[in-house]
Amino acid sequence: TPLGADYLQIAYVSTRTGIAQIYLTNILSDEAIAITNMPGGACQPFWSPDGTRLVFISPCNIKKDAYPQSGLFIINVDGSGLQPLPSATGGDFEPAWSPDGQYIAFTSLRDGYMQIYSYDILNNTVRRLVETSPSTSVRQPSWSPDGKQIVYAFKRVTTYELWLMSSLGANEKQLYLSGN
Repeated sequence: TPLGADYLQIAYVSTRTGIAQIYLTNILSDEAIAITNMPGGACQPFWSPDGTRLVFISPCNIKKDAYPQSGLFIINVDGSGLQPLPSATGGDFEPAWSPDGQYIAFTSLRDGYMQIYSYDILNNTVRRLVETSPSTSVRQPSWSPDGKQIVYAFKRVTTYELWLMSSLGANEKQLYLSGN
């Protein structure tokens, strides 16, 4: 669970039943409990800041580079309250919950190539944060601890670079110069 949460749990993905599902294990009891039962599988769990919910993707039964046709879901840690988030044709994956709990940044294929979007939980709206061309891709968003910035991977030509932007998708800048 996130720092500061009381639950002492680890969320992970296992294929012990033949299809990927999300499990929770309490580190004190070592008991594994399945919290998803998605027909197409579930993976990429990410904790809410308060440790009471997870965002994850489905379908996803095997580890892949991208997940076309997948969507985002939120679930309570007891397995109740399954909520699909708004999706579009293409696929949404690699979710990351903001430190204030209001936004979920994610990678999407809704434009036909990888872009980073943000879902506003309070307003139930989605907006693109980075706009690139089909010959490039951006992915793997991760929030700064204060929630004011997002670091992400930007692929130009054949190399991924680390870039940084504001949480609103402005002031993009490259963090490190890339090599070959």
